[in-house]
Amino acid sequence: MKGKVKNILTAITILLSSINASGQLSYLFDDNHRIDSNDIKKMYFEIDAVNFFKNNEFKGEKVKGYTLPGFRLSTNISLAISKNIQMEIGANFLRYWGEEAYPCYSYLSISEWESERYNNGLHVIPMMRAQFSVTDSFHIIIGTLYNINNHSLCRPLYNNELNYTADPENGVQILYSNKYYKSDIWLNWQSFIFKNDIHQELFTFGYTSTTNILRNTNGLNICIPLQYVVQHRGGEINNSEVREVQTASNYAIGLNTSYNFNHNLLKYISLGCNYVGYMQNTGTLYPFDNGWGIYPELSVKIHDFIIRTSYWVSEDFITMLGSPHFGNLSQKTQDMVFDKMDMFMIDVEYCYHKNKYFAFGLEGNYTYYFPYTANRPGYDLIKRDAANSFAFGLFLRINPRIRILDLTTRLDD
Repeated sequence: MKGKVKNILTAITILLSSINASGQLSYLFDDNHRIDSNDIKKMYFEIDAVNFFKNNEFKGEKVKGYTLPGFRLSTNISLAISKNIQMEIGANFLRYWGEEAYPCYSYLSISEWESERYNNGLHVIPMMRAQFSVTDSFHIIIGTLYNINNHSLCRPLYNNELNYTADPENGVQILYSNKYYKSDIWLNWQSFIFKNDIHQELFTFGYTSTTNILRNTNGLNICIPLQYVVQHRGGEINNSEVREVQTASNYAIGLNTSYNFNHNLLKYISLGCNYVGYMQNTGTLYPFDNGWGIYPELSVKIHDFIIRTSYWVSEDFITMLGSPHFGNLSQKTQDMVFDKMDMFMIDVEYCYHKNKYFAFGLEGNYTYYFPYTANRPGYDLIKRDAANSFAFGLFLRINPRIRILDLTTRLDD
């Protein structure tokens, strides 16, 4: 009877709608990609510093717990040559407190240690962005990309910790938006190879869009999100002994609803669900070829707080950029794969954001794993009781912008 009631409640939730993982301390992660007409022919020095402390106390068999203490600093000089063209050049610095040496290769998450090639003091990545805004709605970016609120990817497809642990994205990006539709198309080239190199070429292609069915500043909003991410490992000029070509992808579709209140205390309430999928297009890197997940979510924003409850059920699922908690493959125990799994999550976020140059955030997460079974070669069926995990973090972003030169009279149109 309990199982039947549970299935009915899940089905009702799925039939309702979903929120597309807005929130997520978006003031800390958002980028402004529009060229301000007041900035044309003016040079600015920009500092974007995010200090963070995140502690993950994970239980169960999926992921080992870890702590992220440190800062990410981006500095650049920007110049809008016209209302359509802007360029930026600078560097991105990553520092974990208590660490003086950093692996010398592309960071995808928390990178593995490589003792023979490392940097001292900081992990440093140069950045260069060239932007062509064809219109106010259509933008082409080459170089360092805008990660606009995690590309609007839902939580099973994007882990917001990548904002701290991963290298800035570099490649090509196309942004478009109007009253009814917005999209983000990007190619993030993560690993370049030379002839006879010993590692693989790696890039990620993504597409997200939101189609508005109903949009009100104050009132009911309904939209359809569509998301697709594919990751490719390969290359034709590297060493032939390097592992085979690998391509895998994730996708998601949902029906998002929210209601905005014209109230000082209650800001909005939303309810919904995303259907999420996984495919291994080529190669044998992962033990599954196809998988699925369902992610219903209820969230409410009260003043500066966001309270979110969500449920996740998946089978044979792998996530390219999301937290390993959403996958059916253990990163804690080698060769362990999980059968159909479900978990319940509660998230509380607070963000103090009174001007565009400063934001302070607090985050708390609780995850409850329902009892589950797993398989591992050479072992009998593994059965585990329910498990609890929690995490908490605090974040401080300071991003001043200083005008250093006015070239209004020195640049020709």
